[in-house]
Amino acid sequence: LSPHSYIEIGENFYQVGLNYFNRFLHLDVKNSEAYLVDPGVDDEFLSTTNWFDAQTKELWFASWNAYETLRRNSNPLDKVTVNIWKLPLNESIPTKIWQGDLGDSLHQLSLSPDKKFLILAELGLRPEKSSSGRKLAPSKVLILDLKTMQEWRMELPAAAHVEFDPNDTSVCYFSAHNLGLIGPKVGIFGQGSIQKVRLTSSGPQIMATFTHPLSFRITTHIVFNQKNKTLIALSGYPGHIFLIDSSTMQLDKIIEIPFDDAVDASQLPHLCRQDSYGITASHDGRYLFVCVTGAARIIDLETNKFVMEKTIEGDTGFTGHVAQIKLETGNI
Repeated sequence: LSPHSYIEIGENFYQVGLNYFNRFLHLDVKNSEAYLVDPGVDDEFLSTTNWFDAQTKELWFASWNAYETLRRNSNPLDKVTVNIWKLPLNESIPTKIWQGDLGDSLHQLSLSPDKKFLILAELGLRPEKSSSGRKLAPSKVLILDLKTMQEWRMELPAAAHVEFDPNDTSVCYFSAHNLGLIGPKVGIFGQGSIQKVRLTSSGPQIMATFTHPLSFRITTHIVFNQKNKTLIALSGYPGHIFLIDSSTMQLDKIIEIPFDDAVDASQLPHLCRQDSYGITASHDGRYLFVCVTGAARIIDLETNKFVMEKTIEGDTGFTGHVAQIKLETGNI
């Protein structure tokens, strides 16, 4: 099922994000149980990472017809009809919020902290047919004003994730990964970037963009407070963790993680040799927990040193994101 991400949907209950699947995977971590849930949208494919309203107990998600994905395999620029829904957890029939043209491979749906705007990002990984596999078809990001239902779209190379500023509910950060599929392999098509965007009633305003010669395959980014500043941490292939000052969108520092691969920017696309990185920060912002297939590390951001390095044995692969969950014994 390729589990990718998670959201909390109640005490000891979590939804695990799945790619290209028509059911939700829900976990009961207290009783160590897992089960698949049909949201009642005619077996359409479901968005990977969704949003849960803890006040109303409603799950917001998106869907599209699997046939649209088959068509897009032939023409990556084909239009895709997308539906956005909300579903109370104690009911079986969702309410349709929006329908329109966007894309398939819907990777993340999120509402702004003030619930004024909805963001839906497509992770488009297909090269354009006319580019002989050298350029990606653009991914679409939907910005929807939930009061007026006015909509805007942005296009980014392999957009996927949005994170909101912890101190300003109108500011968010979009990732453009600039990676795509070359047969069964993942290829890097260029440097990735992070866009700082302000959401307004007249549309999104791009405030600043961060990129770097080494910011390849930004598989994840997080935004967190550390003392008197707000930082963005993002991963770069094959072994870089970038720390960005969110106020200036300038590089704060790079932390190196040893790995025996290098990306030659003059010979792109570059086939990746490892899975994605997952990152999460401690509550005080001092430590980063970094996970990848076969290894986990904790980095002290004050000393820039690894305070834990652990090998993960077994025939497993890391396929997404790292986060903290609450159990009766504390945080994990």
